[in-house]
Amino acid sequence: MLRSINRWGLRHPGWYYSLPVVVWALLIAGGSLGPPSRMPPSIVNDKVSHGLLYAVFAGLMMHGWVRAARPELLLGLCVIVISAAWGMYLEVLQHMTPYRTFDLLDGLANTIGAGLGVTFWIVGAVWLSARDRRGNAGTRATRDGPASEGSAS
Repeated sequence: MLRSINRWGLRHPGWYYSLPVVVWALLIAGGSLGPPSRMPPSIVNDKVSHGLLYAVFAGLMMHGWVRAARPELLLGLCVIVISAAWGMYLEVLQHMTPYRTFDLLDGLANTIGAGLGVTFWIVGAVWLSARDRRGNAGTRATRDGPASEGSAS
C-alpha cells in the first residue's frame, strides 16, 4: 500500500506534498469554526492541543517544501509566519461565530507550536543528513524513488 502511494506521489509530486497540508489546514478550520458540542473531548490542555495541531501543520509544510538535506532557516521562518497567519485568521473568524470567541493566547499557542514543528523538522533533517554522511543510512526512502536497501544519493 505504501509503495503504491509512493509511486503515485512520484508521478504527482505537487499533490503528494501539498495535499496533506491542505487537508490538515481544513481539519484545523473545521475544528476551530465548528460548534464546540461537536468536538471530541480533549485529553490535554486547550493550548497544548493548539500547539500540537500547529506543530504538525508546520511539519507538513516543511515536508512539502524542503527539497534540500539541510533546510534553510528562512523557509522555516516563512512556515512559522504562514502557520501563525492561518491561526490568527481562524481566530478572527471564530469571533464572528455565535459560539466561539477570539483568544490571543490560542494564536500564541499556534505560533509556538509551529515554531516547535519547524525546529523539530530542521533538527531531524540535520541529524539525518549527518547520519547519511557517515554512511549509516541503511534503508531509507528518498524523493527520487521508493525505499531501497542501502540506497545512496
